[in-house]
Amino acid sequence: MRCDAPCLSRTPDFGVAGRVGRLAAVAIVFHAALAWAAPAADAPLLDGLRPYHPSARTGSALAQRYFEQGMTLVWGFNPAEAARSFAAATRADPGCAACWWGLAWAQGPNINADMDDAAAAGVAAALARARALAPTASPRHRALIAALAARHPDTATVDEESYAAKMRELARRFPRDAEILVLAAEAELNLHPYDWWNADGSGKPWTRATTDLLARALKLAPDHPGANHYWIHVMESSREPARALASADRLRTLVPGSGHLLHMPAHVYMRTGRYADASRANEASIAADRAYEAQVNAQRAYRVGYVAHNHHFLFASAAMEGAAARRSGRPMPRSPRRAARIRRTAAPASCSSTRSCRCSRASASASGARCSRTRCHPTGRNPIRAPSGTTRAAPRTRRPGAWPKRAQNWRGSTPWRRTRRSRRSR
Repeated sequence: MRCDAPCLSRTPDFGVAGRVGRLAAVAIVFHAALAWAAPAADAPLLDGLRPYHPSARTGSALAQRYFEQGMTLVWGFNPAEAARSFAAATRADPGCAACWWGLAWAQGPNINADMDDAAAAGVAAALARARALAPTASPRHRALIAALAARHPDTATVDEESYAAKMRELARRFPRDAEILVLAAEAELNLHPYDWWNADGSGKPWTRATTDLLARALKLAPDHPGANHYWIHVMESSREPARALASADRLRTLVPGSGHLLHMPAHVYMRTGRYADASRANEASIAADRAYEAQVNAQRAYRVGYVAHNHHFLFASAAMEGAAARRSGRPMPRSPRRAARIRRTAAPASCSSTRSCRCSRASASASGARCSRTRCHPTGRNPIRAPSGTTRAAPRTRRPGAWPKRAQNWRGSTPWRRTRRSRRSR
Protein backbone atom coordinates (compact mmCIF):
# COMPACT_ATOMS: atom_id res chain seq x y z
CA MET A 1 0.00 0.00 0.00
CA ARG A 2 1.28 3.47 -0.85
CA CYS A 3 0.06 6.86 0.25
CA ASP A 4 -0.64 9.23 -2.62
CA ALA A 5 0.05 12.72 -1.27
CA PRO A 6 -2.12 14.60 -3.81
CA CYS A 7 -5.10 12.51 -2.79
CA LEU A 8 -5.12 14.26 0.59
CA SER A 9 -6.48 17.37 -1.12
CA ARG A 10 -9.19 15.78 -3.25
CA THR A 11 -11.91 16.06 -0.62
CA PRO A 12 -14.06 19.23 -0.89
CA ASP A 13 -13.22 21.98 1.61
CA PHE A 14 -16.25 23.45 3.34
CA GLY A 15 -14.51 25.66 5.89
CA VAL A 16 -13.51 24.59 9.39
CA ALA A 17 -16.36 22.09 9.68
CA GLY A 18 -15.24 20.50 6.44
CA ARG A 19 -11.59 20.33 7.43
CA VAL A 20 -12.07 18.44 10.67
CA GLY A 21 -13.00 15.27 8.84
CA ARG A 22 -9.47 14.29 7.78
CA LEU A 23 -6.52 13.45 10.00
CA ALA A 24 -3.74 14.86 7.88
CA ALA A 25 -1.44 14.34 10.83
CA VAL A 26 -1.82 10.59 10.39
CA ALA A 27 -0.82 10.36 6.72
CA ILE A 28 1.79 7.65 7.33
CA VAL A 29 3.51 5.58 4.69
CA PHE A 30 3.67 1.97 5.89
CA HIS A 31 3.84 -0.02 2.66
CA ALA A 32 5.73 -2.94 4.12
CA ALA A 33 3.77 -2.95 7.36
CA LEU A 34 0.45 -2.79 5.58
CA ALA A 35 1.13 -5.85 3.44
CA TRP A 36 -1.57 -8.37 4.18
CA ALA A 37 -0.23 -11.47 5.83
CA ALA A 38 -1.11 -14.95 4.65
CA PRO A 39 -3.74 -16.57 6.84
CA ALA A 40 -2.28 -18.56 9.71
CA ALA A 41 -3.65 -21.43 11.73
CA ASP A 42 -5.46 -21.40 15.08
CA ALA A 43 -7.75 -18.47 14.36
CA PRO A 44 -9.54 -17.36 17.54
CA LEU A 45 -13.28 -17.09 17.99
CA LEU A 46 -13.77 -13.49 19.07
CA ASP A 47 -16.67 -11.98 20.95
CA GLY A 48 -18.77 -9.09 19.63
CA LEU A 49 -18.24 -9.82 15.95
CA ARG A 50 -21.54 -11.34 14.88
CA PRO A 51 -23.89 -8.40 14.24
CA TYR A 52 -25.53 -10.29 11.37
CA HIS A 53 -25.60 -13.84 10.09
CA PRO A 54 -24.66 -14.29 6.43
CA SER A 55 -25.20 -17.86 5.37
CA ALA A 56 -22.31 -20.02 4.20
CA ARG A 57 -24.57 -22.97 3.27
CA THR A 58 -22.54 -25.32 5.45
CA GLY A 59 -23.55 -28.13 7.75
CA SER A 60 -20.82 -27.24 10.23
CA ALA A 61 -21.81 -24.81 13.00
CA LEU A 62 -18.13 -24.01 13.58
CA ALA A 63 -17.55 -23.22 9.90
CA GLN A 64 -20.65 -20.99 9.91
CA ARG A 65 -19.42 -19.06 12.93
CA TYR A 66 -15.97 -18.56 11.44
CA PHE A 67 -17.60 -17.42 8.18
CA GLU A 68 -19.73 -14.84 9.98
CA GLN A 69 -16.70 -13.61 11.89
CA GLY A 70 -14.64 -13.35 8.73
CA MET A 71 -17.30 -11.30 6.95
CA THR A 72 -17.54 -8.85 9.84
CA LEU A 73 -13.76 -8.53 10.12
CA VAL A 74 -13.52 -7.62 6.43
CA TRP A 75 -16.22 -4.98 6.85
CA GLY A 76 -14.20 -3.69 9.82
CA PHE A 77 -11.04 -3.37 7.66
CA ASN A 78 -9.15 -6.19 9.39
CA PRO A 79 -8.68 -8.42 6.34
CA ALA A 80 -5.71 -10.41 7.57
CA GLU A 81 -7.60 -11.57 10.67
CA ALA A 82 -10.62 -12.19 8.44
CA ALA A 83 -8.49 -14.43 6.20
CA ARG A 84 -7.50 -16.45 9.25
CA SER A 85 -11.18 -16.89 10.11
CA PHE A 86 -12.10 -17.97 6.59
CA ALA A 87 -9.16 -20.39 6.55
CA ALA A 88 -10.42 -21.87 9.82
CA ALA A 89 -13.88 -22.21 8.24
CA THR A 90 -12.41 -24.18 5.33
CA ARG A 91 -10.69 -26.51 7.79
CA ALA A 92 -13.96 -27.02 9.67
CA ASP A 93 -15.76 -27.77 6.37
CA PRO A 94 -13.43 -28.31 3.38
CA GLY A 95 -16.46 -28.60 1.10
CA CYS A 96 -17.84 -25.13 1.88
CA ALA A 97 -17.59 -23.18 -1.38
CA ALA A 98 -18.58 -19.88 0.27
CA CYS A 99 -15.77 -20.26 2.81
CA TRP A 100 -13.17 -20.62 0.05
CA TRP A 101 -14.70 -17.63 -1.75
CA GLY A 102 -14.39 -15.60 1.46
CA LEU A 103 -10.74 -16.58 1.85
CA ALA A 104 -9.95 -15.34 -1.68
CA TRP A 105 -12.10 -12.18 -1.36
CA ALA A 106 -10.65 -11.11 2.01
CA GLN A 107 -7.09 -10.99 0.66
CA GLY A 108 -7.99 -8.76 -2.28
CA PRO A 109 -7.86 -4.94 -2.47
CA ASN A 110 -10.03 -2.45 -0.62
CA ILE A 111 -10.26 1.35 -0.64
CA ASN A 112 -7.21 1.68 1.61
CA ALA A 113 -4.81 -0.87 0.15
CA ASP A 114 -4.02 -2.73 -3.03
CA MET A 115 -3.63 -6.47 -2.89
CA ASP A 116 -0.21 -7.53 -1.70
CA ASP A 117 1.80 -9.42 -4.30
CA ALA A 118 2.67 -12.06 -1.71
CA ALA A 119 -1.03 -12.91 -1.34
CA ALA A 120 -1.55 -13.62 -5.05
CA ALA A 121 -0.74 -17.32 -4.86
CA GLY A 122 -3.02 -17.85 -1.86
CA VAL A 123 -5.86 -16.00 -3.55
CA ALA A 124 -5.47 -18.09 -6.71
CA ALA A 125 -5.47 -21.34 -4.74
CA ALA A 126 -8.54 -20.41 -2.67
CA LEU A 127 -10.41 -19.24 -5.75
CA ALA A 128 -9.57 -22.41 -7.65
CA ARG A 129 -10.98 -24.47 -4.78
CA ALA A 130 -14.12 -22.31 -4.67
CA ARG A 131 -14.67 -22.74 -8.41
CA ALA A 132 -14.28 -26.50 -8.10
CA LEU A 133 -16.95 -26.56 -5.37
CA ALA A 134 -19.25 -24.05 -7.11
CA PRO A 135 -21.68 -26.71 -8.48
CA THR A 136 -22.58 -27.62 -4.88
CA ALA A 137 -23.10 -24.00 -3.82
CA SER A 138 -26.24 -21.85 -3.87
CA PRO A 139 -26.97 -19.76 -6.99
CA ARG A 140 -25.88 -16.52 -5.27
CA HIS A 141 -22.61 -18.05 -4.12
CA ARG A 142 -21.95 -19.47 -7.58
CA ALA A 143 -22.48 -15.99 -9.00
CA LEU A 144 -20.15 -14.41 -6.42
CA ILE A 145 -17.44 -16.97 -7.17
CA ALA A 146 -17.73 -16.28 -10.91
CA ALA A 147 -17.52 -12.51 -10.31
CA LEU A 148 -14.42 -12.91 -8.13
CA ALA A 149 -12.84 -15.06 -10.80
CA ALA A 150 -13.21 -12.08 -13.16
CA ARG A 151 -11.20 -9.95 -10.73
CA HIS A 152 -8.40 -12.52 -10.60
CA PRO A 153 -8.14 -14.00 -14.11
CA ASP A 154 -4.60 -15.14 -13.34
CA THR A 155 -2.10 -14.94 -10.52
CA ALA A 156 -0.46 -11.71 -11.72
CA THR A 157 -3.61 -9.72 -12.60
CA VAL A 158 -6.20 -7.83 -10.56
CA ASP A 159 -8.92 -6.62 -12.92
CA GLU A 160 -11.14 -4.45 -10.76
CA GLU A 161 -13.18 -3.02 -13.65
CA SER A 162 -14.28 -6.46 -14.82
CA TYR A 163 -15.17 -7.37 -11.24
CA ALA A 164 -17.20 -4.18 -10.79
CA ALA A 165 -19.09 -4.90 -14.02
CA LYS A 166 -19.91 -8.41 -12.81
CA MET A 167 -21.10 -7.07 -9.46
CA ARG A 168 -23.35 -4.48 -11.16
CA GLU A 169 -24.94 -7.36 -13.03
CA LEU A 170 -25.41 -9.30 -9.79
CA ALA A 171 -26.97 -6.27 -8.11
CA ARG A 172 -29.57 -6.20 -10.88
CA ARG A 173 -30.08 -9.96 -10.64
CA PHE A 174 -30.44 -9.98 -6.82
CA PRO A 175 -32.03 -6.59 -6.04
CA ARG A 176 -33.26 -7.73 -2.61
CA ASP A 177 -29.92 -9.14 -1.42
CA ALA A 178 -28.27 -6.54 0.83
CA GLU A 179 -24.95 -8.44 0.94
CA ILE A 180 -24.61 -8.41 -2.84
CA LEU A 181 -25.57 -4.73 -2.98
CA VAL A 182 -22.81 -3.85 -0.51
CA LEU A 183 -20.29 -5.98 -2.39
CA ALA A 184 -21.27 -4.20 -5.60
CA ALA A 185 -20.86 -0.81 -3.90
CA GLU A 186 -17.45 -1.86 -2.57
CA ALA A 187 -16.38 -2.81 -6.11
CA GLU A 188 -17.41 0.65 -7.34
CA LEU A 189 -15.55 2.39 -4.50
CA ASN A 190 -12.38 0.42 -5.25
CA LEU A 191 -12.31 1.84 -8.77
CA HIS A 192 -12.08 5.41 -7.44
CA PRO A 193 -10.81 5.29 -3.85
CA TYR A 194 -11.66 8.53 -2.02
CA ASP A 195 -12.33 10.28 -5.33
CA TRP A 196 -16.09 10.64 -5.00
CA TRP A 197 -16.75 14.40 -4.76
CA ASN A 198 -15.71 17.48 -6.71
CA ALA A 199 -14.21 20.56 -5.05
CA ASP A 200 -17.63 22.26 -5.04
CA GLY A 201 -19.18 19.30 -3.24
CA SER A 202 -20.97 17.83 -6.23
CA GLY A 203 -20.61 14.12 -6.90
CA LYS A 204 -18.28 12.62 -9.46
CA PRO A 205 -19.94 10.79 -12.37
CA TRP A 206 -19.50 7.44 -10.63
CA THR A 207 -20.62 8.51 -7.16
CA ARG A 208 -24.38 8.27 -7.70
CA ALA A 209 -24.25 4.56 -8.55
CA THR A 210 -22.41 3.83 -5.30
CA THR A 211 -24.70 5.87 -3.08
CA ASP A 212 -27.77 4.27 -4.68
CA LEU A 213 -26.43 0.78 -3.97
CA LEU A 214 -25.59 1.61 -0.35
CA ALA A 215 -28.91 3.35 0.25
CA ARG A 216 -30.79 0.31 -1.03
CA ALA A 217 -28.70 -2.02 1.13
CA LEU A 218 -29.34 0.09 4.25
CA LYS A 219 -33.05 0.07 3.53
CA LEU A 220 -33.03 -3.73 3.28
CA ALA A 221 -30.62 -4.33 6.19
CA PRO A 222 -30.18 -1.24 8.42
CA ASP A 223 -27.74 -3.12 10.67
CA HIS A 224 -25.40 -4.35 7.94
CA PRO A 225 -21.90 -3.39 9.18
CA GLY A 226 -20.39 -2.97 5.72
CA ALA A 227 -23.22 -0.79 4.44
CA ASN A 228 -23.03 1.53 7.44
CA HIS A 229 -19.23 1.66 7.29
CA TYR A 230 -19.04 2.58 3.62
CA TRP A 231 -21.96 4.99 3.87
CA ILE A 232 -20.01 6.97 6.46
CA HIS A 233 -16.89 7.00 4.29
CA VAL A 234 -18.79 8.28 1.27
CA MET A 235 -20.91 10.87 3.08
CA GLU A 236 -18.35 12.32 5.46
CA SER A 237 -16.62 14.31 2.71
CA SER A 238 -19.85 15.37 0.99
CA ARG A 239 -21.79 18.59 1.47
CA GLU A 240 -24.24 16.71 3.69
CA PRO A 241 -22.27 14.64 6.19
CA ALA A 242 -25.30 14.64 8.51
CA ARG A 243 -26.90 12.09 6.17
CA ALA A 244 -24.58 9.52 7.76
CA LEU A 245 -25.53 10.32 11.36
CA ALA A 246 -28.00 7.42 11.52
CA SER A 247 -25.26 5.00 10.46
CA ALA A 248 -22.85 6.58 12.93
CA ASP A 249 -25.32 6.14 15.77
CA ARG A 250 -25.83 2.48 14.81
CA LEU A 251 -22.12 1.68 14.70
CA ARG A 252 -21.62 3.00 18.22
CA THR A 253 -22.95 -0.32 19.56
CA LEU A 254 -23.52 -2.58 16.56
CA VAL A 255 -20.17 -4.43 16.55
CA PRO A 256 -18.63 -4.10 20.03
CA GLY A 257 -15.72 -6.38 19.11
CA SER A 258 -14.48 -4.31 16.15
CA GLY A 259 -12.32 -1.37 17.15
CA HIS A 260 -12.44 0.20 13.71
CA LEU A 261 -16.21 0.00 13.37
CA LEU A 262 -16.61 1.50 16.86
CA HIS A 263 -14.32 4.31 15.75
CA MET A 264 -16.14 5.09 12.49
CA PRO A 265 -18.90 7.27 14.05
CA ALA A 266 -16.18 9.76 14.99
CA HIS A 267 -15.69 10.58 11.30
CA VAL A 268 -19.22 11.95 11.04
CA TYR A 269 -19.34 13.45 14.53
CA MET A 270 -16.23 15.50 13.72
CA ARG A 271 -17.80 16.80 10.53
CA THR A 272 -21.02 17.76 12.32
CA GLY A 273 -19.44 19.39 15.38
CA ARG A 274 -20.22 16.61 17.87
CA TYR A 275 -16.68 16.52 19.22
CA ALA A 276 -17.58 15.00 22.60
CA ASP A 277 -19.34 12.11 20.84
CA ALA A 278 -16.30 11.69 18.59
CA SER A 279 -14.10 11.38 21.68
CA ARG A 280 -16.41 8.79 23.19
CA ALA A 281 -16.37 6.74 19.97
CA ASN A 282 -12.58 6.77 19.87
CA GLU A 283 -12.33 5.82 23.55
CA ALA A 284 -14.62 2.84 22.90
CA SER A 285 -12.59 1.78 19.86
CA ILE A 286 -9.32 1.93 21.81
CA ALA A 287 -10.82 -0.25 24.55
CA ALA A 288 -12.03 -2.78 21.94
CA ASP A 289 -8.62 -2.88 20.26
CA ARG A 290 -6.91 -3.51 23.60
CA ALA A 291 -9.24 -6.43 24.24
CA TYR A 292 -8.54 -7.77 20.74
CA GLU A 293 -4.77 -7.42 21.09
CA ALA A 294 -4.91 -9.20 24.45
CA GLN A 295 -6.27 -12.28 22.66
CA VAL A 296 -4.16 -12.38 19.51
CA ASN A 297 -1.03 -10.93 18.00
CA ALA A 298 -2.79 -8.31 15.89
CA GLN A 299 -2.04 -8.47 12.18
CA ARG A 300 0.47 -5.99 10.82
CA ALA A 301 -1.82 -3.67 8.90
CA TYR A 302 -4.38 -3.40 11.66
CA ARG A 303 -1.87 -2.75 14.43
CA VAL A 304 0.23 -0.20 12.56
CA GLY A 305 -2.54 1.61 10.74
CA TYR A 306 -5.93 1.31 12.36
CA VAL A 307 -5.05 0.94 16.04
CA ALA A 308 -2.76 3.97 15.87
CA HIS A 309 -5.37 5.88 13.88
CA ASN A 310 -7.88 5.59 16.73
CA HIS A 311 -5.42 7.15 19.18
CA HIS A 312 -4.57 9.97 16.80
CA PHE A 313 -8.23 10.64 16.16
CA LEU A 314 -8.87 10.80 19.92
CA PHE A 315 -6.16 13.44 20.25
CA ALA A 316 -7.87 15.34 17.45
CA SER A 317 -11.41 15.12 18.79
CA ALA A 318 -10.27 16.06 22.30
CA ALA A 319 -8.47 19.10 20.91
CA MET A 320 -11.53 20.19 18.96
CA GLU A 321 -13.73 19.54 21.98
CA GLY A 322 -11.52 21.87 24.01
CA ALA A 323 -11.50 24.54 21.30
CA ALA A 324 -15.28 24.45 21.09
CA ALA A 325 -15.50 24.74 24.87
CA ARG A 326 -13.20 27.75 24.84
CA ARG A 327 -15.25 29.55 22.19
CA SER A 328 -18.51 28.89 24.04
CA GLY A 329 -17.22 29.81 27.49
CA ARG A 330 -17.43 26.26 28.82
CA PRO A 331 -14.50 24.73 30.73
CA MET A 332 -11.78 23.55 28.43
CA PRO A 333 -10.70 19.92 28.98
CA ARG A 334 -6.97 19.45 29.33
CA SER A 335 -6.90 15.71 28.60
CA PRO A 336 -9.28 13.03 27.26
CA ARG A 337 -9.72 11.73 30.82
CA ARG A 338 -10.52 15.21 32.13
CA ALA A 339 -12.86 15.76 29.18
CA ALA A 340 -14.80 12.61 30.09
CA ARG A 341 -14.96 13.72 33.73
CA ILE A 342 -16.26 17.16 32.80
CA ARG A 343 -18.86 15.64 30.45
CA ARG A 344 -20.20 13.59 33.35
CA THR A 345 -20.46 16.65 35.59
CA ALA A 346 -23.59 18.72 35.10
CA ALA A 347 -22.87 22.43 34.84
CA PRO A 348 -24.92 24.57 37.26
CA ALA A 349 -27.47 27.00 35.96
CA SER A 350 -25.41 29.85 37.45
CA CYS A 351 -22.45 30.27 39.73
CA SER A 352 -23.40 30.57 43.39
CA SER A 353 -19.95 31.29 44.75
CA THR A 354 -19.07 34.68 46.27
CA ARG A 355 -15.43 33.89 47.03
CA SER A 356 -13.81 31.38 44.72
CA CYS A 357 -15.55 32.22 41.44
CA ARG A 358 -13.01 33.59 38.99
CA CYS A 359 -15.12 34.07 35.89
CA SER A 360 -14.14 36.90 33.62
CA ARG A 361 -17.45 38.52 34.52
CA ALA A 362 -17.09 38.04 38.27
CA SER A 363 -14.92 41.02 39.16
CA ALA A 364 -17.72 42.10 41.46
CA SER A 365 -17.34 38.95 43.54
CA ALA A 366 -14.72 40.67 45.72
CA SER A 367 -17.43 42.96 47.02
CA GLY A 368 -19.72 40.03 47.78
CA ALA A 369 -21.84 40.09 44.61
CA ARG A 370 -22.79 36.76 43.14
CA CYS A 371 -21.65 35.80 39.65
CA SER A 372 -24.50 35.88 37.16
CA ARG A 373 -22.66 34.09 34.39
CA THR A 374 -24.25 30.82 33.28
CA ARG A 375 -22.34 27.74 32.17
CA CYS A 376 -19.71 28.37 34.81
CA HIS A 377 -17.26 25.64 35.80
CA PRO A 378 -18.82 23.11 38.23
CA THR A 379 -16.27 24.08 40.89
CA GLY A 380 -17.30 27.72 40.64
CA ARG A 381 -14.20 28.70 38.70
CA ASN A 382 -13.68 29.33 35.04
CA PRO A 383 -10.43 27.62 34.00
CA ILE A 384 -10.15 29.59 30.77
CA ARG A 385 -8.96 32.90 32.17
CA ALA A 386 -8.96 34.70 35.51
CA PRO A 387 -10.31 38.22 36.07
CA SER A 388 -7.82 41.00 35.88
CA GLY A 389 -6.35 42.08 39.16
CA THR A 390 -6.34 38.65 40.84
CA THR A 391 -3.20 37.45 42.53
CA ARG A 392 -3.84 33.72 42.28
CA ALA A 393 -2.76 32.22 38.94
CA ALA A 394 -5.42 30.88 36.60
CA PRO A 395 -5.38 27.14 35.83
CA ARG A 396 -3.00 26.19 33.05
CA THR A 397 -4.54 26.30 29.59
CA ARG A 398 -3.28 26.45 26.05
CA ARG A 399 -2.77 29.85 24.57
CA PRO A 400 -5.30 30.70 21.81
CA GLY A 401 -2.65 30.31 19.13
CA ALA A 402 -1.04 27.24 20.62
CA TRP A 403 -3.32 24.63 19.05
CA PRO A 404 -1.34 22.43 16.67
CA LYS A 405 -1.68 23.64 13.11
CA ARG A 406 -2.37 20.11 11.91
CA ALA A 407 -5.20 19.87 14.40
CA GLN A 408 -6.84 22.82 12.64
CA ASN A 409 -6.60 21.44 9.13
CA TRP A 410 -8.05 17.94 9.00
CA ARG A 411 -9.85 17.42 5.77
CA GLY A 412 -10.56 13.75 5.41
CA SER A 413 -11.18 10.54 7.13
CA THR A 414 -8.47 7.93 7.00
CA PRO A 415 -4.78 7.88 7.81
CA TRP A 416 -3.78 6.80 4.32
CA ARG A 417 -5.01 6.66 0.76
CA ARG A 418 -4.62 4.20 -2.04
CA THR A 419 -2.64 5.34 -5.03
CA ARG A 420 -5.06 6.45 -7.72
CA ARG A 421 -4.18 4.73 -10.94
CA SER A 422 -5.74 2.69 -13.67
CA ARG A 423 -7.69 -0.31 -12.40
CA ARG A 424 -7.99 -2.04 -15.75
CA SER A 425 -5.39 -4.69 -15.03
CA ARG A 426 -2.32 -5.04 -12.92
